[in-house]
Amino acid sequence: MKYFRCSLIILISLISHDAKGQWTIINSGTQNPLMQIVFPDPITGYILTSKPMDTTTNSLVLKTTDGGYHWSAILSKRQGGLAGIDFLNADTGVVISSSNSDTIYKTYDGGSNWIKIKKHYDIGNLFHMNSVSEWIYLRGQHWGHTFDGGLTWVDSTNGNSGILPLITTDFQYLNSTTIIGFGGYGPEVFKSVDAGISWPILLNNVPNTINSGCFPTSMLGFYVSNSQTNTPRYSEIFKAVDGGVNWNQIDSISGYSINCIRYVDSDTLYAVGSGGFIVKTVNGGNTWIQESSGTTQVLTKIILQPNKAIAIGDSGTILINPGVGTGVIKINTEDNMFTIYPNPNTGTFTLSGNTNGRNAVINVFSMLGQIVYSDFVEATNGDVNRQICLNVPAGIYVLWIHTGNGEKVVQLVINSK
Repeated sequence: MKYFRCSLIILISLISHDAKGQWTIINSGTQNPLMQIVFPDPITGYILTSKPMDTTTNSLVLKTTDGGYHWSAILSKRQGGLAGIDFLNADTGVVISSSNSDTIYKTYDGGSNWIKIKKHYDIGNLFHMNSVSEWIYLRGQHWGHTFDGGLTWVDSTNGNSGILPLITTDFQYLNSTTIIGFGGYGPEVFKSVDAGISWPILLNNVPNTINSGCFPTSMLGFYVSNSQTNTPRYSEIFKAVDGGVNWNQIDSISGYSINCIRYVDSDTLYAVGSGGFIVKTVNGGNTWIQESSGTTQVLTKIILQPNKAIAIGDSGTILINPGVGTGVIKINTEDNMFTIYPNPNTGTFTLSGNTNGRNAVINVFSMLGQIVYSDFVEATNGDVNRQICLNVPAGIYVLWIHTGNGEKVVQLVINSK
């Protein structure tokens, strides 16, 4: 039996559509600002657009089925606009509108058909909590949840628990009970260790606006803050190594506002912002290198996958870098312990591990970046367990595991039978 822990380092070399390390502009088919992006599996993705100043243009949901290289609209809404999106898998997802007493849209077939659910309060950002049926939403300083996949919702204002200390700009589940939040207009960093019942503030009185943050591990965190005035415009990057109690500034960037920071692992992070700004670190934030994006549009979000990165922004901007996931990747299984045995094998092996009750999406890639296996595994008593049988030629493959806690990447060696 072989255990994959945070110390394991594997080599992944997935060959993609374009040259490694280059950002390519993709046609989105719209000029709307692109606000949110989610990939429930490596090839199926969804983007939520907002309405531009021209109110005759509809808000849209875009979909890709080839990893982000081609997109088409599957939902269009003229009144009110759209505010949040999340998908549990390629077929099942929820889209929420931005207006009070408006509609939640739910689909079970990848957006071909939508069920409309009337809501009676505003909903802001939307995050999934459990990959079966639970989502949470953030509405100002309040939050609420659904336990039935979005059919009914409970608002925190109905009780005294779960009141957030400020308006939230970013949010991350570290495990089933520990949640980190970043507030843009406090600005503050806050943390719940009881699944949202209480929210102790870790950091407050920050002079600048916190736009985004992330925790590659339960102890290692990063956030980006922007100046609250445009003259001069600058951003600062902060790092914590003690679970978010103490933060130290590690870099300052002039001339740009950073909107989003995300991680590949504890060493490799990317941040995007105004003017097509993209910056990365490969040494845990000690040094940051700016990359050419080929655009001057504002970039709002970035999502990182085992074999690519996708950034989105204003005027329908989509950028793909197929070289981000290549090279050496550190496996962090601090919150999820997976065992894969045997490995090497002849195509049949067992995947098991504790996921804190979260389901898992499993994909196996060939070294050409092709998916040779895909599955959805439900957790039982907090664990996932699945025997996988691959009918593939001998060689090196990549196992990609996605849970509500994050993504794990493991190298598989398939020998001849």
